Amino acid sequence: MTRTSATTTERRTTGRRTGRSYLTALAFVALALAVAACAPATSSSSFTPIVVAGSSIRVEQGQTYYLRFDHSLAQFDLAPKDLEVSLWVPSGYNASRGDAASMFGLLDARVADGWQVTLSNVMVEQRNSTSASFNTTTTDYSLWSVVKVVVPQDIIPGPYRLRATLQARGGKSVPLAATLDVQPK
Repeated sequence: MTRTSATTTERRTTGRRTGRSYLTALAFVALALAVAACAPATSSSSFTPIVVAGSSIRVEQGQTYYLRFDHSLAQFDLAPKDLEVSLWVPSGYNASRGDAASMFGLLDARVADGWQVTLSNVMVEQRNSTSASFNTTTTDYSLWSVVKVVVPQDIIPGPYRLRATLQARGGKSVPLAATLDVQPK
């Protein structure tokens, strides 16, 4: 009889573990569905913008895109001490990023009627590199702007030229340009 009760106890424990793993799997599936529902329905986001590199960018009617334009501080006659970043956030080994959008404005955005073009953000990254042989540390700065573009739903497919000007407050301005090749949905 002892053997029978041990077997019964063993089965009960196995049954509970199976039930727990089923509930755990169900919880993970529910969490994955919740996260997927929160994801943006756009082709790019401000965290992973499309880098404008000279070639045309394929876009679809009625979609929102974020375009990244790379710059240098010298283009705006800015020195590192001129940067107004409220918070530097670590972004890897010996690097940090900060939002400098308050220092810049997007002017004269031109594209066909119905398009929406706005400045999403301007980011600065400082990266430190140390030379052990010379016992020196240098800091390099990267600057880029992200422009949000909303393509009209009823626009005629084909290439469109986006032009705008990014201006530093109290400083120089830099032209922005991109060719957007609209594809039908």
